[in-house]
Amino acid sequence: MPVAVQARAPATAAFTAPWVKRATPDGGCRMAERRGLGKRHGTRYRHFMEIYLPALMLLSGSAFIHSRSNVPELRPSSEGADLFWRLLGKLAFFLWIGMLIWGVYMRPLHHVALGFGLSLLFNVFLIIRGPKPFWPALSMLMGVLGVGLSVYLILGPGAELGAG
Repeated sequence: MPVAVQARAPATAAFTAPWVKRATPDGGCRMAERRGLGKRHGTRYRHFMEIYLPALMLLSGSAFIHSRSNVPELRPSSEGADLFWRLLGKLAFFLWIGMLIWGVYMRPLHHVALGFGLSLLFNVFLIIRGPKPFWPALSMLMGVLGVGLSVYLILGPGAELGAG
Protein backbone atom coordinates (compact mmCIF):
# COMPACT_ATOMS: atom_id res chain seq x y z
CA MET A 1 0.00 0.00 0.00
CA PRO A 2 1.52 3.30 -1.03
CA VAL A 3 1.85 5.94 1.59
CA ALA A 4 0.53 9.36 0.67
CA VAL A 5 3.09 12.08 1.11
CA GLN A 6 1.94 15.64 1.53
CA ALA A 7 3.81 18.27 -0.38
CA ARG A 8 5.26 21.09 1.67
CA ALA A 9 4.25 24.63 0.93
CA PRO A 10 6.91 26.52 -1.00
CA ALA A 11 9.13 28.74 1.09
CA THR A 12 8.74 32.46 0.63
CA ALA A 13 11.40 34.16 -1.41
CA ALA A 14 12.22 36.81 1.14
CA PHE A 15 12.00 36.95 4.89
CA THR A 16 9.44 39.41 6.20
CA ALA A 17 9.72 40.83 9.69
CA PRO A 18 7.06 39.58 12.13
CA TRP A 19 5.69 43.08 12.69
CA VAL A 20 4.90 43.61 9.00
CA LYS A 21 1.18 43.15 8.50
CA ARG A 22 0.04 41.27 5.45
CA ALA A 23 -3.55 41.10 4.38
CA THR A 24 -5.06 37.66 3.96
CA PRO A 25 -7.38 36.89 1.04
CA ASP A 26 -10.45 37.02 3.31
CA GLY A 27 -9.61 40.55 4.51
CA GLY A 28 -8.01 39.51 7.77
CA CYS A 29 -4.58 40.36 9.07
CA ARG A 30 -1.93 37.67 9.34
CA MET A 31 -0.31 39.30 12.37
CA ALA A 32 -3.66 39.35 14.17
CA GLU A 33 -4.27 35.73 13.23
CA ARG A 34 -0.77 34.75 14.33
CA ARG A 35 -1.35 36.45 17.65
CA GLY A 36 -4.58 34.55 18.07
CA LEU A 37 -6.68 37.68 17.71
CA GLY A 38 -8.84 36.53 14.83
CA LYS A 39 -9.65 38.72 11.86
CA ARG A 40 -8.58 42.34 11.95
CA HIS A 41 -12.07 43.56 12.72
CA GLY A 42 -13.18 40.47 14.60
CA THR A 43 -14.67 40.63 18.07
CA ARG A 44 -11.58 39.28 19.76
CA TYR A 45 -9.35 41.94 18.20
CA ARG A 46 -11.70 44.71 19.31
CA HIS A 47 -11.93 43.09 22.76
CA PHE A 48 -8.20 43.48 23.30
CA MET A 49 -8.30 47.05 22.01
CA GLU A 50 -11.08 47.77 24.48
CA ILE A 51 -8.95 46.39 27.33
CA TYR A 52 -5.76 48.21 26.35
CA LEU A 53 -7.15 51.75 26.53
CA PRO A 54 -8.87 51.49 29.94
CA ALA A 55 -5.81 49.74 31.39
CA LEU A 56 -3.60 52.64 30.32
CA MET A 57 -6.05 55.23 31.64
CA LEU A 58 -6.52 53.49 34.99
CA LEU A 59 -2.80 53.03 35.53
CA SER A 60 -2.08 56.63 34.59
CA GLY A 61 -4.84 57.99 36.82
CA SER A 62 -3.73 55.89 39.77
CA ALA A 63 -0.11 56.98 39.48
CA PHE A 64 -1.12 60.60 38.93
CA ILE A 65 -3.39 60.75 41.98
CA HIS A 66 -0.66 59.18 44.10
CA SER A 67 1.90 61.74 42.94
CA ARG A 68 -0.47 64.67 43.56
CA SER A 69 -1.55 63.60 47.06
CA ASN A 70 1.46 64.70 49.07
CA VAL A 71 -0.34 66.42 51.96
CA PRO A 72 -1.22 64.26 55.00
CA GLU A 73 -4.95 65.01 54.64
CA LEU A 74 -5.00 63.29 51.24
CA ARG A 75 -3.14 60.15 52.38
CA PRO A 76 -4.52 57.06 54.10
CA SER A 77 -4.45 57.28 57.89
CA SER A 78 -3.16 53.72 58.36
CA GLU A 79 0.57 53.18 57.95
CA GLY A 80 0.01 49.83 56.20
CA ALA A 81 -2.50 51.31 53.78
CA ASP A 82 -0.13 54.18 53.05
CA LEU A 83 2.70 51.72 52.29
CA PHE A 84 0.40 49.66 50.05
CA TRP A 85 -0.74 52.81 48.25
CA ARG A 86 2.84 54.01 47.76
CA LEU A 87 3.92 50.66 46.27
CA LEU A 88 0.77 50.42 44.13
CA GLY A 89 1.31 53.95 42.82
CA LYS A 90 4.88 53.14 41.78
CA LEU A 91 3.80 49.83 40.25
CA ALA A 92 1.03 51.60 38.33
CA PHE A 93 3.45 54.18 36.94
CA PHE A 94 6.07 51.67 35.84
CA LEU A 95 3.42 49.32 34.45
CA TRP A 96 1.91 52.26 32.52
CA ILE A 97 5.31 52.89 30.92
CA GLY A 98 5.70 49.16 30.30
CA MET A 99 2.27 48.96 28.68
CA LEU A 100 3.18 51.83 26.37
CA ILE A 101 6.40 50.07 25.37
CA TRP A 102 4.55 46.76 25.00
CA GLY A 103 1.94 48.55 22.90
CA VAL A 104 4.58 49.99 20.57
CA TYR A 105 5.84 46.46 19.97
CA MET A 106 2.54 44.54 19.91
CA ARG A 107 -0.18 47.03 18.90
CA PRO A 108 -0.64 49.39 15.99
CA LEU A 109 0.97 52.73 16.76
CA HIS A 110 -2.30 54.65 16.54
CA HIS A 111 -3.65 52.57 19.44
CA VAL A 112 -0.63 53.48 21.54
CA ALA A 113 -0.89 57.16 20.61
CA LEU A 114 -4.61 57.14 21.41
CA GLY A 115 -3.96 55.43 24.76
CA PHE A 116 -1.22 57.92 25.63
CA GLY A 117 -3.42 60.86 24.69
CA LEU A 118 -6.41 59.55 26.64
CA SER A 119 -4.20 58.95 29.67
CA LEU A 120 -3.00 62.54 29.61
CA LEU A 121 -6.55 63.79 29.04
CA PHE A 122 -7.74 61.76 32.04
CA ASN A 123 -4.98 63.33 34.15
CA VAL A 124 -6.08 66.80 33.00
CA PHE A 125 -9.62 65.92 34.04
CA LEU A 126 -8.33 64.98 37.49
CA ILE A 127 -6.45 68.29 37.72
CA ILE A 128 -9.59 70.22 36.83
CA ARG A 129 -11.66 68.35 39.44
CA GLY A 130 -9.10 69.17 42.12
CA PRO A 131 -8.03 67.07 45.11
CA LYS A 132 -10.80 65.22 46.93
CA PRO A 133 -10.72 63.34 50.24
CA PHE A 134 -11.66 60.05 48.54
CA TRP A 135 -8.65 60.17 46.19
CA PRO A 136 -6.58 57.50 48.02
CA ALA A 137 -9.37 54.94 47.77
CA LEU A 138 -10.07 55.88 44.15
CA SER A 139 -6.37 55.66 43.31
CA MET A 140 -6.06 52.22 44.92
CA LEU A 141 -9.15 50.97 43.10
CA MET A 142 -7.91 52.30 39.76
CA GLY A 143 -4.45 50.84 40.42
CA VAL A 144 -5.77 47.37 41.22
CA LEU A 145 -8.12 47.39 38.21
CA GLY A 146 -5.40 48.73 35.90
CA VAL A 147 -2.85 46.16 37.05
CA GLY A 148 -5.45 43.40 36.68
CA LEU A 149 -6.41 44.46 33.16
CA SER A 150 -2.76 44.81 32.15
CA VAL A 151 -1.82 41.39 33.45
CA TYR A 152 -4.88 39.88 31.77
CA LEU A 153 -4.00 41.59 28.50
CA ILE A 154 -0.37 40.48 28.54
CA LEU A 155 -0.77 37.00 30.08
CA GLY A 156 -4.42 36.20 29.33
CA PRO A 157 -5.92 34.44 26.31
CA GLY A 158 -3.60 34.70 23.33
CA ALA A 159 -0.54 34.97 25.57
CA GLU A 160 1.17 32.36 23.46
CA LEU A 161 1.82 35.07 20.91
CA GLY A 162 5.49 34.35 20.61
CA ALA A 163 4.95 30.62 20.16
CA GLY A 164 5.04 29.31 16.69
